[in-house]
Amino acid sequence: MSAGNIIKEILRNVDKNEKASIKYKPELAMEFLKWVSYNPENDHEKLELLLSKKANELSIDEIETLRKYKKNQELVETLKRYCSDKCLNKDIMPIYNFMNKESLEKIMQTKLTKKEIEEANKLILKYNKMTNNELKNYVSFYHKPENYQKLSMIEAYVFHEMKKQLTIRSNAKLENMINSQIEDNIVMRTKSYFKNN
Repeated sequence: MSAGNIIKEILRNVDKNEKASIKYKPELAMEFLKWVSYNPENDHEKLELLLSKKANELSIDEIETLRKYKKNQELVETLKRYCSDKCLNKDIMPIYNFMNKESLEKIMQTKLTKKEIEEANKLILKYNKMTNNELKNYVSFYHKPENYQKLSMIEAYVFHEMKKQLTIRSNAKLENMINSQIEDNIVMRTKSYFKNN
């Protein structure tokens, strides 16, 4: 049964306005909240201009921009509840669906400028030189909500990439251990075969 089906099954049997007792990937939701709620300065200025116009002065594109902004603000409020102890059962499925449908990487890339992404990539290259233990400690430290919230947007982007790097390294280490075990098993089998014949 998938995580979504498990959550749906749990929610069928609970009061939707009751506090949630289970959450799907709260750490990922924390990252989504940081990025979805972030408005670059130039977007903020455009929005202020649109909000200062009268309704009859807005073009169809501007109305659509305001509609998307309102929908985004509702999502931010739901994510805030989800990431806090105020999360209600009715908040779980919309957040679950959103996190499975949307790409955090795409959201990050739309929020950062080309210059900011270049700066982040320089830091990523630098951090890639960390040992496995240093990388593990780095990710563990910034994985805590109180530390993650202090990161700048560039640092949050770097953190996300370093989390992926840690997973890649961990998977490579596991693969090496499995391959080593297979080789040891082949050697033992071969020795046993020749010993018995």
